[in-house]
Amino acid sequence: MLAGSAFGFFRGFLFNLVGTWLGGVTTYFLGRILGRDFVVHLAGNRLKKVERAIARRGFWSLVTLRLLPIPYPLVNYTAALTGIPPGLFMVTTFLGLIPANLVFAYFGDALFQLNGQLNKILQFIAVIGLLVVLTVAPQIWMARKRKEKYLELKRQRAAR
Repeated sequence: MLAGSAFGFFRGFLFNLVGTWLGGVTTYFLGRILGRDFVVHLAGNRLKKVERAIARRGFWSLVTLRLLPIPYPLVNYTAALTGIPPGLFMVTTFLGLIPANLVFAYFGDALFQLNGQLNKILQFIAVIGLLVVLTVAPQIWMARKRKEKYLELKRQRAAR
């Protein structure tokens, strides 16, 4: 939000996007350099199962990880340790960071320019609404997915 208020919406968005992406790439490679061999040693075949599951779910599931309220470093290190290829990680991280950075830069810019004008106040309210949607919608989506999976498992157990 600070970049949006300091540099304006567009430049603040670009600076935030590049900064968060570079931070993500840095922690990803740090995780690969420092931790992959150790995790392979500890997890063994279980790590390969996780890697296959991630590979099956594909490109867009990695993009949507950035929309969930999960700390970015945790996602970065996990991606590095589960063997997500660097190119896939960099592209999906870049795309997944766009929505949040857009909203935060706009929020910062709108907050800075807010000076009592009605249309500015309405824009401010709209941005707060976008922040809420960006934060809550992925949680609702994941809860529905968990519920579907639970009901499917329950049906499978009942069929046995």
